[in-house]
Amino acid sequence: MNNLNEGKMILQEISEKKRKLVEVATEKGLHSSETILCSQELDELINAFYRCIRTGYELQNSR
Repeated sequence: MNNLNEGKMILQEISEKKRKLVEVATEKGLHSSETILCSQELDELINAFYRCIRTGYELQNSR
């Protein structure tokens, strides 16, 4: 899969996880273990997106 398609997929996952985070935080509170776990999962997705961008940038500039 190319980086553009992978990046688009990750952005969709980030959007869904953000909605879930708001929902969980509203229902369970900001300090609940479920909210914290959801936040950590969102962080991982954001990091994956930036890795994808960096890899694509490096590939593009190596040509």
